[in-house]
Amino acid sequence: MIQVLILTDIRLYREGLAQVLARDSCVGICGVAGRLDTALSMIGERKPDVTLVDLAMSGSLAAVRAIRLMDPGSKIIALGVPDTEADLLACAEAGVAGYVSRAAGVDDLIATIQQAGRGELLCSPRVAAALRERLTSLADGQGSLGTVPHLTSREREILALLEQGLSNKDIARQLGIEVPTVKNHVHNVLDKFRVHRRGQAAARFRGTVPQRASNRHSNPSGGVPMN
Repeated sequence: MIQVLILTDIRLYREGLAQVLARDSCVGICGVAGRLDTALSMIGERKPDVTLVDLAMSGSLAAVRAIRLMDPGSKIIALGVPDTEADLLACAEAGVAGYVSRAAGVDDLIATIQQAGRGELLCSPRVAAALRERLTSLADGQGSLGTVPHLTSREREILALLEQGLSNKDIARQLGIEVPTVKNHVHNVLDKFRVHRRGQAAARFRGTVPQRASNRHSNPSGGVPMN
């Protein structure tokens, strides 16, 4: 049985979706969340096989990236994705393992969950071509797609919260640690990514900041299952 966690800020949607999916013998609901911090806590404790993220939710793609920061092996499915090349590429770059379009039904969602649970990544020729062009563009601009430095579990938590734009005080409150401790972790993260600003570390993880832009003297600006 594939264990699924649902993240959407619409209570009626998440509760209704949980009830519908629970009727399928292949799917188990291990949690529902209306906030990213709640979802991250559940993911750490319950280790879902697949996490569903409502793309209509504010900051949904940032939520996808934060989940992957905390658990790089996460299989995430984006719900309600507009069927446009730009939106599909944005989902792919954020790290989703699959998506369900706005026109899809429950059977489509269950099929996508099963595909993601098996580690399958299917896409149409159109999307495959777009992804190939995007990868080529990144490689041309950076020389390589770069690598992510080794981070401790605490540093990943810190980076996930930086991705949300939280201050050191907010991070300390959320993690139950002292502000100076947060500052030390932030310093370590910046040092490992060889950047000078918090936003750059999150951007570097997403692969959107060229390696050459990390110089401290620079002026920094701060596939997919088809249904």
